[in-house]
Amino acid sequence: MARNYTRELRKAQAEGALIVGAMQPFMDDPMSYEPRLTGDPLPWVPAPGTAGRTAFRFNGRELKAVTPNGGGPWSVARLLP
Repeated sequence: MARNYTRELRKAQAEGALIVGAMQPFMDDPMSYEPRLTGDPLPWVPAPGTAGRTAFRFNGRELKAVTPNGGGPWSVARLLP
C-alpha cells in the first residue's frame, strides 16, 4: 500500500502541528492545505502572506510537520506529555 503523506500531514495539523516546506527555497515556510479538486496531487500552497510565491503548489512529500513554537520535529513532540 502506498504511503499517503498528505493524510499524515493533515492528521499532524489537526493535532496542532505547523506544516512547513522541507526543500529549498521554501525551507520552513508555512504551508496551507488548499486542494483545487478532490484528489488533487498538489494540494499544498504557501500560506497567505508569503509574498510572490502563490503560484507554487506542493505534494505531501515536499513538506514536514513541526512544532508551532520551536520548529522541532512533530513526530517527537507529539509523544511528549
